[in-house]
Amino acid sequence: GHIQDFTAKEDVSYKNLCLHMEMCDIIITPDTLHYHIAKGLNKKIISYYGPTQPNDFETSDKEVRIINNNCDCFIPWNTEHDCWANFNLDEFIKAIEDLRQI
Repeated sequence: GHIQDFTAKEDVSYKNLCLHMEMCDIIITPDTLHYHIAKGLNKKIISYYGPTQPNDFETSDKEVRIINNNCDCFIPWNTEHDCWANFNLDEFIKAIEDLRQI
């Protein structure tokens, strides 16, 4: 399939972002605006969490997979602890495979 990366793209308008996301089957995103747009578009989502905890967000949706690296700092963008570095790629692959079956 096609992969589109919108990470830190300053030149993408909200309208264009939504149009591109509408074409995607699965959205992979942290808890950001992208997550909320994907929910609004009724997309399958893989949401990953570092310093925030998924317990605070909707986790019962059958079309959402949560990946949590169990970071214990709970402080977003903590410069002394890189909560975003400890993800296992196999978890993302399994989540993609699971969502493709739905």
